Amino acid sequence: MSQVRFNDKDAVSKYVSGCITVLSDGGYSDAEIFAYLFSEDDSLPGRPIDALHGHLAREVIRRAQAAAF
Repeated sequence: MSQVRFNDKDAVSKYVSGCITVLSDGGYSDAEIFAYLFSEDDSLPGRPIDALHGHLAREVIRRAQAAAF
């Protein structure tokens, strides 16, 4: 099982909280947000939660905006 990182240096990544806010504002339920963040996405590749800690963070946010509206 892979390890999930929620923070970098004791602070929650601004991209994780930003993505959650975008999806929540777009009408996603908590369960749907969790599923979005932790489901494999072959086009990233990997899971959005992992990509939010790397160079694909802005792409994940962009996709979340498109999916939410």
